[in-house]
Amino acid sequence: MKQVFSLNNKEDLVTQSRTPDGRIMAISPKYTEDLFYIAPFYGAAFNQLEKLIVLDADLLIREDLGKLHSFFNKMKGEEMISLAADQSGYYFPIAAHVTHQGNITAYEEDDDSIVGLNSGVVLYDLDKMRRSDLYNSKIKPGQFKFIKEDLNLTNVALTVGDQEWLVLMSWQNPQLFKMLYCDWNYQRNPMENRIEDCPGIPKIEHPHGEIHIP
Repeated sequence: MKQVFSLNNKEDLVTQSRTPDGRIMAISPKYTEDLFYIAPFYGAAFNQLEKLIVLDADLLIREDLGKLHSFFNKMKGEEMISLAADQSGYYFPIAAHVTHQGNITAYEEDDDSIVGLNSGVVLYDLDKMRRSDLYNSKIKPGQFKFIKEDLNLTNVALTVGDQEWLVLMSWQNPQLFKMLYCDWNYQRNPMENRIEDCPGIPKIEHPHGEIHIP
């Protein structure tokens, strides 16, 4: 999986993006660690748990997480993973490539999801994950490269681990996903390029990114 969803090595992966004050944007070498490639396997790994909430370490939590847990009740049918839309525009080039190829049939009426997802706050219904034949067919050995091929992304660089896989899965299999309200993962990044508005008071702030600027 790491070979498919990361180009990183032990150094910062420099991008072409810059902050308003001219600093170069880079992808952290933390994405070389196995920690960022285990999300697809939570259901099998935690086989005594029915539900799991995974939070990034760089969050400012301003609301009772019991209220976040109650969001599981909104996940109907096959919906087994819930996370908020990416609010930075990071996935716009990839989404544009896929939609140009005509390979996103998901979320045609849902603007939030087509912009990609951010895995800083994720709800996993582990019981549904274990019982889903579709989901489990996607995490068999050798399957991770095929989702890139199916979406014509073979030559597109993906760099931030299992978050990339979740995004592609949400485009290919939207019935497995439930969009989390943006105020549960209100993202701030050093590029200061918020393109997705999120009304209301943030319940969880996600000031990610400072470690990504060398």
